[in-house]
Amino acid sequence: MSANQPDFEGPFKAALTKLAATIDQIWSDHGTSFVKAGDDKVYALGGGGYIVVFDENRWGGLVEVLTPKVTISIRPVPGQSTLSVTAPDVDESKLNELLEETADAVGNYYGKRYWRTPKIA
Repeated sequence: MSANQPDFEGPFKAALTKLAATIDQIWSDHGTSFVKAGDDKVYALGGGGYIVVFDENRWGGLVEVLTPKVTISIRPVPGQSTLSVTAPDVDESKLNELLEETADAVGNYYGKRYWRTPKIA
């Protein structure tokens, strides 16, 4: 588990855990670069019509999941150790499905790439 990844709980636990594992795998295998947005470093990982955008706080800040169908916002609930997962006019079951689709699509996109970031000791 990443140092930036919380223990996910609630109705989105499995889907968020899968998405976080995909992000961590891509981060490890392919390296990442950022763009500056104000004072923050912002990252975008994507492919196959799906994109995940987050800042250097990862799960401690806003995470946006852009799918061909809807944009999902994931953010910490102030004063709690939980995350709010929302999208306009989408129920919980469909949100779980879209989060898992995103993990699969982005993971497959990066998995087919021929390069990996070399590990330097």
